[in-house]
Amino acid sequence: MGLSNRTLTVAIIVFCALALPSAVAAQTQITDATANGGASRDSYNPNVDLDGSRIVFRSDADLLSEGRVGGDEEIWLWDSSTGFTRITDATANGGTSRDSYLPWIDNAGTNIAFRSDADLLSEGRVGGDEEIWLWNETTGLQRITDALANGGTGRDSYESVISANGNRIAFRSDADLLSEGRVANDEEIWLWDSTTGLSRITDGTANGGTGRDSYEPSLSADGTRMCFQSDADLLSEGRVANDEEIYLWDETTGLQRLTDTLANGGTGRDFYDCAISGDGTRVVFRGDGDLLSEGRAANDEEIWLWDETTGLQRLTDTLTNGATLRDAYDPEISDDGVLISFESDGDYLSTGNADGITEIWVYDDNTSSLTQVSTASASDRDSYDTGISGDGVYIAFESDSDFLAAGHPASLEEIWLFSNPIPVELMTFPID
Repeated sequence: MGLSNRTLTVAIIVFCALALPSAVAAQTQITDATANGGASRDSYNPNVDLDGSRIVFRSDADLLSEGRVGGDEEIWLWDSSTGFTRITDATANGGTSRDSYLPWIDNAGTNIAFRSDADLLSEGRVGGDEEIWLWNETTGLQRITDALANGGTGRDSYESVISANGNRIAFRSDADLLSEGRVANDEEIWLWDSTTGLSRITDGTANGGTGRDSYEPSLSADGTRMCFQSDADLLSEGRVANDEEIYLWDETTGLQRLTDTLANGGTGRDFYDCAISGDGTRVVFRGDGDLLSEGRAANDEEIWLWDETTGLQRLTDTLTNGATLRDAYDPEISDDGVLISFESDGDYLSTGNADGITEIWVYDDNTSSLTQVSTASASDRDSYDTGISGDGVYIAFESDSDFLAAGHPASLEEIWLFSNPIPVELMTFPID
């Protein structure tokens, strides 16, 4: 490895400190959709706590042998010591075809935010109204929003994320949650605080906006900073709708736009899927805009990083190795902002990754290096939707690939947990 003996010793110590607990192997299949006679049952949307000991996800599989019928999407918690816990029950209170989605867990693994149209508290709520919910390990379930308030009909709340400290939840909604007389269809970013309650962060109707929306929030560890995407003219710049930009909200300083889809002659270019580091100083996202004036063509989705000090940098190049129309999506970032996970069908390492096969990747900003986490077991199997632990040691994702060569059906999506694949030599540092 080209290291001195003294440096090598330190490298081994660092590696051991990041080793997996005994309950978790280097690659572990967390769910088994085939268990208990399951057919066409799947698990999706994993999210990981600080140290990888708990994973939250959604699934319609009968993971606890309860005789549950497929089609009811529930929120599940996997614990490395205790196994599975089902957080929701969509069938309770006469529910039919009610589901829960997109869970998010705090660093301690004790608070989970998600959305659901199920009547989880026996309130007699009618299915179809998507609400934001909070589950706490001690106190149980709490409904954060009320789509029916203020005469609301067909108003919904989605895409909830929880801060690392568990005190704040951000989400999008077109509901009139503060009795402002807001009209449905204007999707706004909202913030719920465990002490102060609800506040609206954006106003898509400002500056003459119509049908402009804000989506996909991500919170810093303490919830005082947030990134999200929007086509609204939030800063009164006269921007035209349909250009999706990444914004940063700071509790003290307000809103800042991080991208410019119109730069360098861009038309119909957009930025999505932002995630913010624990300290709020770094934001990762995907997009096809030519932010660095490189002459890049639209339709090539790349992973980008914004740093409060150094500005913008492009982390991927899907055009490498003769690729055309390959894309990178769904970035997530560790608390320190160094490790970034994402999915892509790009052939970054000249490994011959076939076009159309989506794999999980990790970018290490300390070394400017990419590591391929997954390798599809067949041409029609893909891996998606990464979640990275706060400490960066664990990566959870969904896949129908047969990584363990156990004959797993290609039609079933499972949750997988991998240890940090970054080679030990990339974790070393000189001590002199």
